[in-house]
Amino acid sequence: MKTNYKILKPFRTLLILVILFCSVSISAQSQVETTVFTDDFSGSNLSGGTPAVTYSFLKQVISGTEPLNAFYNSGMLRIPGIKSSVFRNGVFGNLSAFSTPFNAKLSELEADSIVWTFNFRANRETTNGYNDAEFGIATILLSDAASFSSANGYAVICYGSTSANRSFRLAKFTNGLDATSKFTDIINVFTGGANLYPSIRVTYIKSTSTWKFYARNDGSSFADPKNGTFTYFGSAVDNTFVNNTMTHFGFMLNCKSYTSDTNLDVDNFSVRTYHPDTTSGLDRLGNINKRYRLSMVNDGVNIKTISAKVSIYDVTGREKNTVNVAEEANLTIKEKGIYLLKIELPDAVTAVEKIIIQ
Repeated sequence: MKTNYKILKPFRTLLILVILFCSVSISAQSQVETTVFTDDFSGSNLSGGTPAVTYSFLKQVISGTEPLNAFYNSGMLRIPGIKSSVFRNGVFGNLSAFSTPFNAKLSELEADSIVWTFNFRANRETTNGYNDAEFGIATILLSDAASFSSANGYAVICYGSTSANRSFRLAKFTNGLDATSKFTDIINVFTGGANLYPSIRVTYIKSTSTWKFYARNDGSSFADPKNGTFTYFGSAVDNTFVNNTMTHFGFMLNCKSYTSDTNLDVDNFSVRTYHPDTTSGLDRLGNINKRYRLSMVNDGVNIKTISAKVSIYDVTGREKNTVNVAEEANLTIKEKGIYLLKIELPDAVTAVEKIIIQ
């Protein structure tokens, strides 16, 4: 009897595990992806994007010569600087152009989540802040005013006092963008200078006011941030401005005096929302707009999803690996056998898939 019990115990554990997982997977819903705004800055003037947005300029000269207005340059948006000058140079677009289900108040967003993806970089590395005579760059996700001195909102910024702590970070800004003290970090982990070629992805989940930050370094040129894999750098809860009526998004170059010109380049700015599709159940092999999609590849499985934590279990119920996935990832499974994939999606939705590696 003891021998039989030892043999059956792993199967008993597996049975409980499968029943538990399957019981929660029933509640999973597919998601509809909606692109509420996108701009690859390939036009001939600052009136582009889908839906179309007419951008406005905002500049503040502290000393020296006023920089030129932003312009399209080789399929990117360039915000130019000018040597021997201290200034702020910005471009703002009106959020009123964004299509539904976007809402100017995050608390009233008609979707489960909203995702921003984009590229931005400067042509020099040593960012150090946003005070007068300091150097910093910002992509403004949401702002309640087109103002350097009075706006509130959320942005991805890059600065640091030394090379060791210089990083891209998700931050909120209070009463303006014209001082380092007005920025408060929400997630700060992607170390690197402003002259990298990064792809950035930010996710906001409405139900929990949770922000997630993903990034990668594309090397010597920008890659489309809507595609490929990212590194997940963490999450944090912040609801400071979710009830504010946001009016603008934009990009800012905060520049001190240099002996040569400084530029900020932006590309592939996209905003998408995700909301439940009540017309169909979970479709793991169907439309890419569903919550996730699985396919078999050499030595494992490919998963495409907006954001998920994926854990792999063997037939004994032992966890073999856990990875955070944004957009797409290949999960390597070297040994043949039967495995369970536990897929933890935003909004506390969990699904389980059984896969067989032959």
